Amino acid sequence: SVAVERATDGKLLLVVGSETFEPENQKIASPLWVLDATQTVKGPAGLGALSGLGPDPVLLGTWRNPSGAPAGNLGLSVHFFRLEHGLLYVSHYHGGVWAIDLRDDAARHAPKAFGYAMPVPPGAVRAPEQCCIGFELGGVPMLFDVVVHDGVVYAADETQGVTAIRFGAPPS
Repeated sequence: SVAVERATDGKLLLVVGSETFEPENQKIASPLWVLDATQTVKGPAGLGALSGLGPDPVLLGTWRNPSGAPAGNLGLSVHFFRLEHGLLYVSHYHGGVWAIDLRDDAARHAPKAFGYAMPVPPGAVRAPEQCCIGFELGGVPMLFDVVVHDGVVYAADETQGVTAIRFGAPPS
């Protein structure tokens, strides 16, 4: 997945995630890379028509789940995410929903979560053992996507529906 936003400091932030499931990568924590694409895109201040492309984006930082838990066969892989006002909201399959602060350079170089939610704790609701795409879920949540609207994060769980989450503000 990918998210793009023009930050308040004028930088064009590009976040790229890797859905991790290949056998050779199942033992690593699924990464999110934070890049500065300011010099890459030489277009207008918005994200409209491009007038040309410059050098490759510059890697600023990498985020992985704080425990470094391996992704396994998608179970703890990052999936879809949204970047809004410098805050990144991540659906992390069995790993819940994460909120990560990217509002300034220090945060972008060492991304840290300021919030976490597991919409429905494992075992609270009897989810199907197998979802519509054939993965064995073991009755635990499977956070597929997030959408942000008016400060509320709507998290879609493949087996248990949609949950609305309001994270507190990140530390200043």
